[in-house]
Amino acid sequence: MDDYAAVRDAEESAKKAQWAHDWKVAAFGAVSGGILGLVSGAFSSQLVSLLQSLFL
Repeated sequence: MDDYAAVRDAEESAKKAQWAHDWKVAAFGAVSGGILGLVSGAFSSQLVSLLQSLFL
């Protein structure tokens, strides 16, 4: 019975570690995606402005 409890505890610990890792990855993706979106939006806005000033 001790082996079963040890396996169950190990599985529970692994599940908690995976859950924490998933949250870290999701948070990093959200932050980096937001920053990338802001930077690319600003860059494309400046590019459109430059092209309009050159050709219009």
